[in-house]
Amino acid sequence: MKGKYIAYDSESCALHELDAMAYYVLLAYIAKDGKVPDLSDFEKLAAEKGYDLAGILECTEDINALIKEDGLFSAAREVSFTSLYPEAPTIKAMCLHICHDCNLRCRYCFAGTGDFGTGKRSMLDLETGKQAIDFLIAGSGGRHHLDVDFLAGNRS
Repeated sequence: MKGKYIAYDSESCALHELDAMAYYVLLAYIAKDGKVPDLSDFEKLAAEKGYDLAGILECTEDINALIKEDGLFSAAREVSFTSLYPEAPTIKAMCLHICHDCNLRCRYCFAGTGDFGTGKRSMLDLETGKQAIDFLIAGSGGRHHLDVDFLAGNRS
C-alpha cells in the first residue's frame, strides 16, 4: 500500500508494517496456512529474491514471536450476539422507500430507470408506512431522537 508492506490480522486487529523481506517470508507462512515453512521454502526464497538465508531465518523468529503473541494468524474468536448487544439491539434510523417509480428514466441512475430493476413501479401505501414508523419507535429502546429518511423517485 503506497510503497509499504502491511499485514493485518483481522482476529487480533493487529496491524504490522513490514519490510520487503518480511513480506515475502510472511507470504511463505500464508502458503502453509500460518505454519512454519520448510527450510527448502526459505532457501528457494533466498535464491529468488537474493536475500541472505540467515536474514530470512532471523525474520522467521520475529514472525514466530508475533504468532505466539497472537498478533498474526490469530484463531477465530467466538462472538455471541449477546456479547455484542448485552441489551436488546436498538434502532435509531430508518429509510422508507416511498416511491418505486420515477418519470425521468435516467439510464445511469442507481435505481435502474426508476423501477430498481424489478420491472414493477409502485408506491408505499399509507398503512405500511405507519407500520414502519411504529416499528421504528418500538425498536428504538426509548431513544428520543430518531431519523427517518424518505427515498423516492420523481413522479411529478
